Amino acid sequence: IYTKGRVLYYLDRAGPAIRKLDYAILVEGYMDCIAVASAGIENVVATCGTSLTEGQARLLARYSRRVVVNYDPDSAGVAATERSLNLLLEEGFEAKVLALPTGLDPDSFIRKEGVAAYRERLAAAPTYLDYITERAAAGHDLERPEGKVAAANAVLPYLVKVPNPLLRAELANRLAERLRLDERLLRDELRRAAQEQRQEMGGQDTLRAVEANHAVKQLLRA
Repeated sequence: IYTKGRVLYYLDRAGPAIRKLDYAILVEGYMDCIAVASAGIENVVATCGTSLTEGQARLLARYSRRVVVNYDPDSAGVAATERSLNLLLEEGFEAKVLALPTGLDPDSFIRKEGVAAYRERLAAAPTYLDYITERAAAGHDLERPEGKVAAANAVLPYLVKVPNPLLRAELANRLAERLRLDERLLRDELRRAAQEQRQEMGGQDTLRAVEANHAVKQLLRA
């Protein structure tokens, strides 16, 4: 009757607001969702888990392909944010990230700082690329060539998942500017990473086909 990965909490009420505003706020828990909605921000839904599923992403795409991810700021929430960004990019979403101060989930932030402060941070939420790039820049020494390369390698897997080639190229230029890297070299590396991903996905498709054929043979024997 209820499969958590196939539904989004509060979507039955948030749907009209999401369509009207053309974006959704994605939070982790139902208490976070209740707090945000109670503050008058209706376009909010919750995954009620640690990360987004393909089914939930496709369900959300019926209402809007713009989303602000506002998961908890702890290590589990950060990891869930990054996994969700991967999936959202693959599904063609325009994603932003609302990162609250450490130790405060949306529910506790609104109770402590107020809804006005939450709305202010929501309006200033950076794009997923800016979020990932700043995290990579903070974790590496950009004054050293090795640090620049390491930071770029941390961001490239997200860029590769952008389906639109023109947008992907523009985002690569922004990344090169932020990390002070040669744009041409970064685009070459992005093409190489994209080619590797296509080969890997092709191998996975072949494996799934083999598994499916085996299952069919077992069924026919039965």
